[in-house]
Amino acid sequence: MLENKKAFLFDMDGLLIDSEKMHLDLWLPIFEKYGVKNGEDVLYKVIGVTGEMSKQILLEYTGNADFFSLYREEKEEATNRFLEENGMPVKKGAKELLDYLKERQYPMVLVTSTRKDTVNRFLHLANLDGYFDHMICGDEVSKSKPDPEGYLKAVEKYHLNKEECVILEDSRNGILAGNQAGIDVIGIPDLLDISDYNCTLYSNLLEVLDELKQNEKKILITGFEAFDGDELNPTEETVKILPEYYLNYTITKKVLPVDTTCFSYIENELEQYNVIISMGLAAMRKTYTIEQIGINIDDFRIPSNLGETKNHEIIEKDGLDGYFSTLPIDRIIEHLKTKNIEMRISYSAGTYICNHILYELGYHLHNTKQRYGFIHVPSTTDYEGIKEMVLGVIEVL
Repeated sequence: MLENKKAFLFDMDGLLIDSEKMHLDLWLPIFEKYGVKNGEDVLYKVIGVTGEMSKQILLEYTGNADFFSLYREEKEEATNRFLEENGMPVKKGAKELLDYLKERQYPMVLVTSTRKDTVNRFLHLANLDGYFDHMICGDEVSKSKPDPEGYLKAVEKYHLNKEECVILEDSRNGILAGNQAGIDVIGIPDLLDISDYNCTLYSNLLEVLDELKQNEKKILITGFEAFDGDELNPTEETVKILPEYYLNYTITKKVLPVDTTCFSYIENELEQYNVIISMGLAAMRKTYTIEQIGINIDDFRIPSNLGETKNHEIIEKDGLDGYFSTLPIDRIIEHLKTKNIEMRISYSAGTYICNHILYELGYHLHNTKQRYGFIHVPSTTDYEGIKEMVLGVIEVL
């Protein structure tokens, strides 16, 4: 369910905060106070139904279709007292899951039928107000769940891919909204049984977190030291500012020497990585280029940083003439376009150290399931821009 998910859409009440049970517990004494028997049964019947249906149920069991409106002020006073004394109760695993997703920079959107001012208040009282930069609240849509408007608006407004999204819901109407939006739904039951609804069931948010951790992968990103008299290499500077985590990848970063020993710095640890991407400088190119193939030739125009010179020398005597990158090059280029980042395919990584390491990666990994490849960057000091390109590449993997 979660292996290829890159964006999380959250309901709030009953999923992140334990507000549904709080409201039920605070209405019960009011029902009892005004002589309504079986108040708990009534309250369960009105959970998740439309306002009109709620009025019909109230009329049948209390004799007053406007029971909630009549005693709303009394209920709000009880709610305020409870929140002042206790804060907003949080569902099991909510903070742990949100911490994990925020650290790894997963897009998160709160999609709720609750009004925005109440949402902000409740999140603050639950100490969950630092997690959501993106929200679709009840006063931003014309139709509430089970209508899919809120989820569809979230996908459109925040430029998400529905196939890469997952919705987390506790309510029947929320699950129906997710189904109608065409987005996969995780159901975590709160007060009502949802086992017969179209969703993947988890007992609590900690189980979601556990599965995410099981799906973690490792990527190695390398850059090169400065060479040929330059003081800086943009790939070295970029590697320094890459995050430790991004989405489901843990990122290992290394700066390699500009000589033929470069591959030896990573050779013995390659098995632990799912993906290896090396970067190098192509000062004469004007844009990012992703290399298609590394060839079995060292032919240096300038000496390496160790003073090595190579004249049409074979890299691996028993190797093929060339090894193709196993990165999804076309998909990477198309995805970067959506971020206004230009990248082109290159069919020549040259015959210097950049080609050398790409060829060595292919020689050692071409019969494995590991992905590998090489990206050339132009001469630039926009290291943040290169970082955004790298993270965009990871989003495709």
